[in-house]
Amino acid sequence: MKRAILFLLFIVIVFFFIDSEWFTQLRNENVEYFTDELFAEMGYQMLLVTLPLITLQGTITFFPIIIVIIIHFLAFGLIEGFIFSVIGTSFGAIFCYWLSRSFSEQYVKRMKEKNTKKINKIMRVIANYGVFIIVVLRSLPFMPSNLISIAAAFSPISFRHYVISTVLGNISMVWILSIFAMPVWYTGTNGTTYVFGYLVFAILLFSMFAVYFFKFQKEVNKRKSISIDIS
Repeated sequence: MKRAILFLLFIVIVFFFIDSEWFTQLRNENVEYFTDELFAEMGYQMLLVTLPLITLQGTITFFPIIIVIIIHFLAFGLIEGFIFSVIGTSFGAIFCYWLSRSFSEQYVKRMKEKNTKKINKIMRVIANYGVFIIVVLRSLPFMPSNLISIAAAFSPISFRHYVISTVLGNISMVWILSIFAMPVWYTGTNGTTYVFGYLVFAILLFSMFAVYFFKFQKEVNKRKSISIDIS
């Protein structure tokens, strides 16, 4: 009963936002509407608009996520804009994962029918490499967030590992997209430090998971060896 009520509430919220001026302006990629008009009127309360819209985007792809990231960076500055963007994208991905695992069989069925090959392929790599592959997939700006969430929901990965990998992956994704959009939001004279910061982050992340991958492969080979010896 509670799940049905939550699902109906989600549907109501979806229709409320789709029918709103905010959604229309976002679909039209009207950044100035949010940064000049809405932020001037609402201030930080604008997050009550942008964060739910990012959540919807993480569940049903309506608009390019880079538009909301640009809005956040222009309105709130680099640090707060970055944090709010990571929070929004992560919450959307976690909500889609929960929705897929909980009760929305029809939604998942439709998504799987439309993207069967993609989802099955993602499910296989998540089953094999877990946290590492989710971080990599979410770091790729062209990968649909909802497909990753649905595939993860039907894979053996735990919720805890999913959350960790999603947050790390979305930090990487927001960082990459904000670098691409620097000509729009960056007002300084030299953005080299920001770009270099991402390179350091990416190298550390890659190194950490390279060690994990090496240990994982070593364990797999060990199990194969034991299996062959027994047979």
